[in-house]
Parts: sequence; structure tokens; C-alpha cells
Amino acid sequence: SELSAFDRKLAMVQCYVSLFCRSSGLDVEELEGTLETVHQRLGEFSLSEVGNFFSDLAVLPLIPWLYELRGSEVFLALWTRVVQRAREPPQLSAEEAAARAEAADIGRR
Repeated sequence: SELSAFDRKLAMVQCYVSLFCRSSGLDVEELEGTLETVHQRLGEFSLSEVGNFFSDLAVLPLIPWLYELRGSEVFLALWTRVVQRAREPPQLSAEEAAARAEAADIGRR
């Protein structure tokens, strides 16, 4: 039914925010606000309205997959490491660093 599908989607999005985003330090303030509003006003929405909730969330197609992996300590460790590495500035190889230093030196001449 639509109601049980919405309940499942809501649980999966909540899990995504609390387990995968917050634990990795990702900024999901807007999504947290939406979840809070939905929880506060749950009895006020019609079934036709709830079907469209979170439809603009780009990661929505991946959320069921992430939800199934929520109990895997190995996956959570990998997820956290990937997010942390994505935030780090890119590491230059020795060749790239030397080429940039040479280009900067030429530019100063």
C-alpha cells in the first residue's frame, strides 16, 4: 500500500541522514528540517502528498541499497573513509608538484 511504502521510505531516509550523513559529518541540515516537519505534521498529510516527499533527493535511488547495508560495520567504516578522503585536498604526485613549482618559477621571471 502507499502508506506502508511511505513509512518504509521515511525510515530509509531517516537512516540515511542519521547513520550515513551525520556520522560522516555531511551537511544535511535542510533534509533534517524536512524530516522534522514530516514527523511533526504526519497526521496532516494526504496519501497523495506523501508519495512525492523526498522525490527531489538526488540520492533517493541509492537509499534502499544503503538501508540494507546499515548493519554492516565494514561498509560503515568504508563509507566514513571514502567521505573523509573526498573532503581532503587532492594529493599531488612528486612529478605534478615539481611541474607546478617550475611553472610558478617561470611565471615569476
